[in-house]
Amino acid sequence: MTITRRQGLTALTAPLALTAWSAGATPPPPQPAERLDGEFPDERFQVGRESRRYRLVVPRTLAKSTGLPLVIALHGMGRDDKDSFPRASGLNGASAKHEFAVAYLQARRSGWGQKGADLDEDLQALDALLDALKARLPVEARRVHLLGFSSGARLALRAAAARPGRYASVVAHSTLMPVPPPSTKMPPQIWVHGERDRLSDIGPVRRAVAAALKARQRVQLITVPNLGHQWAREADLNSQLWTFMALQTLGRPD
Repeated sequence: MTITRRQGLTALTAPLALTAWSAGATPPPPQPAERLDGEFPDERFQVGRESRRYRLVVPRTLAKSTGLPLVIALHGMGRDDKDSFPRASGLNGASAKHEFAVAYLQARRSGWGQKGADLDEDLQALDALLDALKARLPVEARRVHLLGFSSGARLALRAAAARPGRYASVVAHSTLMPVPPPSTKMPPQIWVHGERDRLSDIGPVRRAVAAALKARQRVQLITVPNLGHQWAREADLNSQLWTFMALQTLGRPD
């Protein structure tokens, strides 16, 4: 190697064979393409300066899909999170069976924001998550659905009201403090509630659904006998929920 000094600068020059591929050299193998299908348990995306986490499940049959249906799932409060919610709900099995992707967003603390700045931060996180998923996957924008359990159901309803025209439908399972969504532009909704839910009594849920219907919203209510504040795993409920979601597409006439 030759060292050349020129106008106070030192430059290193090496034979061409050391810095470039020769005609007979074997080029490096191509990097494998990033997998689109599978389960990705701890993905991250940015919301401003903050890093947020989510779990992503994409069935193998959707790896080459050009119109990917997507469900954004919001867990409950307390010990519930992006890792326990798939097991409690059985949504991964429904995802594989009915061919839709599901993204489980992780709350910042032990639950979701109820009002003010905390609620705004979670709404912004949902916006950023959807943008990140659209950049990563061939998501069909007209087939993005919100699903939530307990406090996650409450956030799903509020997000749909705050972002009209973004979500094709909402599934609200065992929602806390049910209040009829104020917007007349709400997407179609399906509410699920246990008749023995002691944490969130079914009476206010019935009244909230009745008020939503009176406001000319498209709402269905499924009540489950003998069910407390937990996900209804019996009677293949997840298939019923997906059948409902699959019929909803943004821009679809009423």
